[in-house]
Amino acid sequence: MSIWKVSTNYKLFDYKKAQDDFNANKSVKIYQSRGRAHMVNCPEIGDIVYFSCNKKKVLIGKVIQGFTPGILHQKCDYNIKPTNTIPTHQAPKEFAIIEITAIGNNEEFKGVQRTWSKIRD
Repeated sequence: MSIWKVSTNYKLFDYKKAQDDFNANKSVKIYQSRGRAHMVNCPEIGDIVYFSCNKKKVLIGKVIQGFTPGILHQKCDYNIKPTNTIPTHQAPKEFAIIEITAIGNNEEFKGVQRTWSKIRD
């Protein structure tokens, strides 16, 4: 099992809505794009994922589906779409599904340039 950081943009990702849905006992699934970076290692089913947004650890989840071709990540309930264009990081038509298991503690957790980065094995 590996641990991953998913860096998100607070202007494009509504983590507060995801937190509210989780707190209301709703099943929260994030359809997360692979991003444009070449990945040697990819997340696998069961891996832990920490979401970074606005320089904070906001959500914790586990991978329930590895990268799969499709466009569901472009229609995810937690994406903020300021225009009708698809953000460039979502252009690759591959996504993983992460089921949220906990709310982050809002401690400092700065994101990085890559969407997915491995923290440790």
